[in-house]
Amino acid sequence: METMIKKKHNDLQYKRETDIEFSRVKTIKLFINDERELFCKFSYMTADNETDLANAEINPEIIDYLEKEASGIPVFYDIRTEFRVNGMNREKTGKIEDLIKTEILYKIQKINFKSKKIFRESLFLVLAALIPLSIQQILSDLVTRYALREIMLVVAWVFLWKAVELFFFERKKFIMEKITLGKILNSDFNFLP
Repeated sequence: METMIKKKHNDLQYKRETDIEFSRVKTIKLFINDERELFCKFSYMTADNETDLANAEINPEIIDYLEKEASGIPVFYDIRTEFRVNGMNREKTGKIEDLIKTEILYKIQKINFKSKKIFRESLFLVLAALIPLSIQQILSDLVTRYALREIMLVVAWVFLWKAVELFFFERKKFIMEKITLGKILNSDFNFLP
């Protein structure tokens, strides 16, 4: 009797552990009426096979929707995306997935560029803050004018605070967006009829 109770307890424990594992995957579902809604207007004509998608571009609304939905999912969760497309040709799913991933990689590259630009601007502002600080230090040794020294100190602090704001707060937005896009990029894409 004890072994039976113990066995049931182990089964329950195993079931709870597997439920936890499965609950770490969140699904983003997209319902699309027509296959042509996946693509930008005029970039895709009705194609019968995968090779005709060479000039096709993925609809940016789909990427924006995926990004919006994925931003609400905690970082430690995995993402699975399900596309339900009416009249979808199964041969095209691989190419469509490649188009989505290419668009996401392009967005990540743009974020990297913006992040580097913010880093350069904050570095420039720190260097610009050194000029009024050095002037203030020189004035403190040579001139007894208190107001002029304080003005230089305030100007230096303005440059420093702007550099801190850019580096720590503005860059954080881009880092979070990059993490979200990375989660989408590594997600499983499922195309269902």
